[in-house]
Amino acid sequence: MRSQRSKVLHELSGQPILAYALRAIATTQPFPLILVVGHQAQQVESVARSVLPDREIVTVFQDRQLGTADAARVGLQMLPPDFSGDVLIGYGDMPMLTPGTLSEFLEYHRSSSAAVSFISVRMTRAGSYGRVVRDVDGTVEAIVEARDATPQQLSIAEINTGIYLASADFMRSALAEIQSNNAQNEYYLTDIVAIARRLRVKANAWTAPDTVEFTGVNSREELAQMEAQLREQVNRRLMKAGVTLLDPATAYIGPEVEIGDDTTIGPNVQIMGKSRIGSGVLIEGTAWLRDVIIGDGSHLKLGVRAEQCFIGEECEVGPFANLREGTRLEGHNRIGNFVETKRPRLGAAPRPVI
Repeated sequence: MRSQRSKVLHELSGQPILAYALRAIATTQPFPLILVVGHQAQQVESVARSVLPDREIVTVFQDRQLGTADAARVGLQMLPPDFSGDVLIGYGDMPMLTPGTLSEFLEYHRSSSAAVSFISVRMTRAGSYGRVVRDVDGTVEAIVEARDATPQQLSIAEINTGIYLASADFMRSALAEIQSNNAQNEYYLTDIVAIARRLRVKANAWTAPDTVEFTGVNSREELAQMEAQLREQVNRRLMKAGVTLLDPATAYIGPEVEIGDDTTIGPNVQIMGKSRIGSGVLIEGTAWLRDVIIGDGSHLKLGVRAEQCFIGEECEVGPFANLREGTRLEGHNRIGNFVETKRPRLGAAPRPVI
């Protein structure tokens, strides 16, 4: 990323990358939920706790980044010694991963009686991803990292996504055997598949249908590409629900934003955080809104900025108004042009008599 900031703290649609992966994994109801941290550990931990404020999160520091197996080993140490349940392992930079996919994966693993399962996908351009090697019968033999693969193995289209599910007992024994004899001198978590094969226990790959869900973020360019994908998904969902976007290409709306039907949003609008916008609202354009509640029938004219505000029904704001944190309009209020508010509370105005 060429950044002083931890990769998972970079934002997509106004939220840290880590937030998306954490929410998806949290839907599987893991206990405990263990977060392995390294660079900027305190900031990463703080973000994780703000994303899941009602969940207990155990954080553990990986002193030296010696590879994915070392990270898993560090995390596993936080489990009680007698824990024998399943262990789900994933990355913090997979913002497109969905709860539905994880649910299907868990069901597949538990019905297959495998010691370890992982998610694979098929890609036309596998690039630097680890390849899934199978024997003539289709049984998984190993995962080979691209840097260690032969030309023949590099031609394989099935790749490893890095999401694993295994019994804690198997994971402990497998991690103890992993060595760093590879091109990067790291401890590869992928080696647990070959270990399972050698121990003659079942290792399965569940091939997911959608490769997009497993796209990671490793550069500013990939960050921008994923931002565009997320924005397109959110905008399509809103338009299907009855929201009019006059220029979807310039509508930047966060994934947690809720908007009622028959609301119209003009060009160059950013709506972020946990904003809730009612029905029949008109936002003319060039607006910046974060964590706002807007009642039905309200009208935000050109150039409105608002943060952590409550705007009641049938209010009129702007143009070029700045509603600062704590502003509360109870309804049928009007804030004129070039006005800045600071924590005012305006009662509901009487309805005009026509």
